[in-house]
Amino acid sequence: MATHFKIAANAAFTDNCTEFYQDPVNGEYNPRYQWPRRGSILPCLSGVQIQDMGLDMQDRKILIRDNYALKQSHVDALQAKYEQKGAEWYFTDGVYTFRVVIWDFQPTLNTRAWFKGLSLAEDGDPPADRYIWYNYEMTLLVRGVIT
Repeated sequence: MATHFKIAANAAFTDNCTEFYQDPVNGEYNPRYQWPRRGSILPCLSGVQIQDMGLDMQDRKILIRDNYALKQSHVDALQAKYEQKGAEWYFTDGVYTFRVVIWDFQPTLNTRAWFKGLSLAEDGDPPADRYIWYNYEMTLLVRGVIT
């Protein structure tokens, strides 16, 4: 499992960087989402011969989803990147670095945490920032593998 996630404008992650808080705890991180294996299975007299050429990374997807995971500032930063349709970003999971396009980003307010904060507020004001958490699902389209 990765130790952290970052999406930035360059591979050094020093320019326009958005860093996730945590790995998906209640969700999923699949760096090989919809990546077919290349190769063939050839019948022969002794059974079959399997030719495995590994995974084809080009134009494949990475899936990240989690519940109760992102704060408003991270949602805003990721949404701004997502709205730049076709823009390429660098994504790292702490092990690999990919050149990606944010294909889909769907944040939703975790209403259970928000209502809990609202009920704890004594005077009925909106809850403190610590109760505003977002669930999300993000699909990244891989354009290249850097490391």
